[in-house]
Amino acid sequence: MGIPGLLSHLEPYAVQYTSADLEGYSAIIDGPALAYHAQRVSAEIKSSHLPSYEDINAVAIRWLKSLEDMNIKVSAILFDGVLPTSKRDERSARLQQSVKRVTQLRSMFTTTGCPVPKPLGSVLYPFLAPAVKEALRETDFASVTRLVPGEADDWCASYAKDRPRSIIFTGDTDLILYEYPPEVLVAFFKDLDILPKPEIKVHSPFRIGQQLKLSSVVHLAFAVYLDRWKPFMENVREARKINIKSAEYHRFSGRYLSKVQSPPYLSKQSFVAATLDMLDVRTSEFVHQVLSISATAGLDSPLCLTVFLPVLFEDPLQASAWNSGQNIRILAYSVFTLDRLVIQEHKRKAQNVTAQAYTTLTHEELILRASNLAVVLEAARSTAITTPVQYWITVALKLHVLASQPPHVSLATRGANGDFDNTWAYVHLNACIQAILYSLRVLKQCISVRLAMDRDKLTSSSIEILTRLHESLHTFPAIAEIFTIPGQPKRICPNDVTSLEAVKSVYVSTGIDDRELFEEPKSKRQRKRDKRKRKADNPADVGTSQTYSDNAFALLDADNAS
Repeated sequence: MGIPGLLSHLEPYAVQYTSADLEGYSAIIDGPALAYHAQRVSAEIKSSHLPSYEDINAVAIRWLKSLEDMNIKVSAILFDGVLPTSKRDERSARLQQSVKRVTQLRSMFTTTGCPVPKPLGSVLYPFLAPAVKEALRETDFASVTRLVPGEADDWCASYAKDRPRSIIFTGDTDLILYEYPPEVLVAFFKDLDILPKPEIKVHSPFRIGQQLKLSSVVHLAFAVYLDRWKPFMENVREARKINIKSAEYHRFSGRYLSKVQSPPYLSKQSFVAATLDMLDVRTSEFVHQVLSISATAGLDSPLCLTVFLPVLFEDPLQASAWNSGQNIRILAYSVFTLDRLVIQEHKRKAQNVTAQAYTTLTHEELILRASNLAVVLEAARSTAITTPVQYWITVALKLHVLASQPPHVSLATRGANGDFDNTWAYVHLNACIQAILYSLRVLKQCISVRLAMDRDKLTSSSIEILTRLHESLHTFPAIAEIFTIPGQPKRICPNDVTSLEAVKSVYVSTGIDDRELFEEPKSKRQRKRDKRKRKADNPADVGTSQTYSDNAFALLDADNAS
């Protein structure tokens, strides 16, 4: 993010500070930028393996502790809670770029297996910022970790305006451009050195303006924005004569000169504030849209809400892994209202990012779907499963095989245990399981908010089933405990390992009795030979196969009706 080319021009104006120079300063942390910095550092540490979410969380926490070891108190760690509608095109472009990177990797390995996907970097971690935020909630930094009702960088700047002796840590050059008290400093994560002695390279927006004889660094940013290829000093001269009353400058500078405020509807929903703070950004964005229309137009007319789903590391030649768990997410969206909303989910379709529209459930559908899911969750809990991780992976696997063509049990076992076998089949199965797991997480968060809101518009049957589901979802593990990355070290907790027999029992419980799925895996040559034999023995059966519903709930509904 930021103005391309601006930071390189401002590098000569950065100053090295020691911990003694920063005595009395407090740190304001751009949470998403911290998460991405920790991911990059973790990737450099790990050589043969990719870092896990747990590895990345540990690096982020260690970085914060090193800051406090320099006597710089961390006063706020802020995470995105809502991203502006003005950035929707930019977000779609970013998602498209991620799809392109995954597709390019796939095209390089069309006939061979999938390598450890290091080149994809942060694309491999679709839940990176929520994972770090969640981990911080379990540390001494919990009290200063906050999900804000806007973009984290805007709120970092706002916090600094109220705290003159602040140093903002970020990865976004935009934070140099806001209007601050003279003492405020901006530093980038990469510019903190611990050895041989603690030092930080910092930028002072106030001093940069003084040195360049500018009343605001925003003037320079605007000049660079208009023509980044001009020599720097020529842009400085242009900045000194900027027409600050022009409409174009007003549009450009508005973000940096104004102070953010909480949306007015939050004051009417103060009782849900604590619950909102625990949400992931995607759930938070959806909930804020619901709260906004509830406080203005109400929910009595058709409205369309937008959800951006991150790109998963999957086989782009297959249907989107997000199709798995789709009905769980629709259930989640439906807990706030009754058949009046259209939800547009932006996700991968083929090699593009497109919007797919869904209508929220009617009250009767909501009760039926929620009841059926509760039955699945409660039935799985009655089996011999020892840990929450094992339980929820088993649930996700069961929902997957109910709705899709089930994989061989050996592949399903590897997928359940995060045992990457360098095949694209594993990659896609892992993505489908993650899509279901994350959809369950979204459902848990949406129910938490709905139960914290005014219940007057909920029927007694709705309250009963939502409470029942909420209790069933209570044990859902943290992201770092249950989400794996193909290429990370295998799970080290033996109690979390799902055995082959446990996977077979999942298949049997769903009525799957295809013997080939349980036999020893065959070579590609053997599979072709068997296919030719079946074709010769049963020519009438060629081209027919068992069909599977893309709606696991539909199958559950049928079971209940029989």
